Amino acid sequence: MTAAAGTGKRAASSELIFTQKLFTPPAYRGAVQRKTILDRVLGEHCARIVVLQGPAGHGKSTLLQQAKSACETRGELTGWLTLDEADNDISRFFIHLQALLSSLEQGGQKRPPKLPEKVAPGGRAPRSDWFVNRLVELGKPVSLFFDEFQTLSNKSFLTFFRNFLEQLPDQVMIFIGTRSMPDLGLARLEVNNQAIILQADDLRFSHDEVSDFFAEASDLDINDDEVEAIYGKTEGWPAALQLYRLSLVRPAVRESLSDIDAFRPHQLTDYLADNVLSLQPPAAQQFLLHTALLSRLCAPLCDHVLQRNDSQDMLQSLERAGLFLRNLDSDLRWFKYHTLFSGFLAEQLKQQDAKKVETIHRRAAQWYRDHDLHEEAIHHAIAIRDYAFATQALDVWATQLIMDADLMTVERWC
Repeated sequence: MTAAAGTGKRAASSELIFTQKLFTPPAYRGAVQRKTILDRVLGEHCARIVVLQGPAGHGKSTLLQQAKSACETRGELTGWLTLDEADNDISRFFIHLQALLSSLEQGGQKRPPKLPEKVAPGGRAPRSDWFVNRLVELGKPVSLFFDEFQTLSNKSFLTFFRNFLEQLPDQVMIFIGTRSMPDLGLARLEVNNQAIILQADDLRFSHDEVSDFFAEASDLDINDDEVEAIYGKTEGWPAALQLYRLSLVRPAVRESLSDIDAFRPHQLTDYLADNVLSLQPPAAQQFLLHTALLSRLCAPLCDHVLQRNDSQDMLQSLERAGLFLRNLDSDLRWFKYHTLFSGFLAEQLKQQDAKKVETIHRRAAQWYRDHDLHEEAIHHAIAIRDYAFATQALDVWATQLIMDADLMTVERWC
């Protein structure tokens, strides 16, 4: 398996597209259709800019996925881009933005998009004009979805998006998922009915949605009083509800419903996550704990880190069980834990076996380096303060970055 094939990358000249960034998260088993919110943001006279802003665990990505599916049902072209901190490098960002456009121009086909021509940095037309023109040329209604928007901090990109949103074509809708409110001039757009902003309180499940959520779990036989208690304690927080659903098979959890009123939200999630973890077989518990430090997972990486050879089966089994693990590509190659769950697992591992933490980071850094994924290699090396390894990885990577004019990435890591 080549590095490109095994890591979700496609090479074009010296540039790389990380195709998992263009992959829409799959629908979760038992996910509740957020009909009230969808009707609000997709109605006849809806705003053309929709922002979902809230902390981790508020169901932003799931809601974006449902909105995208609804737009496709209406016959619209749709595109998805998951952002990350590396997108603050202007060259990398526009490579993926162009790949997004290319996938739209191919009529939404599922194969990885070919890399279109570069946008000339010194071109006369602003990049926002170029982007608008490309969307207009499609000649069809388009809905674009940008997740993890809070990772963008580069002022140039925020200016690009601000200009783009101000001249948004009539046939285009933009959906943004973010943990923090981006500086895009949204207040003025909202006042002018061009944007709608849904925040944490708007994203929480209603009482009826909580009832529907647990009605799907017929094996639990939840009664109305228990649903009422869960709704009151979680206040409709989607991640906490999922944790409840996974942990209620344990009698002690059901009995504790009346005894945890004093728990703050994160105490509640830790309590529930601990019960979810304890319900898993020992082999699954070990796998969860020892892979929680990985920002994204694939079977070869997990096999190397854990010194085993069955990680693909384990990853798919955990995903089917609804254990806060989702696949990042259609080939079921790359996966990612939910931030809340991985954070809990990582803390558990640090408390149980600090030496194992160093081993995992070191093996992950070596695997990423050997597969030319230098950014992840540097991240894991820095986590254990192996600055010599990180510097060597950056020396190798910087040569390629400079050739690709990704100077901001070099500066950031230096």
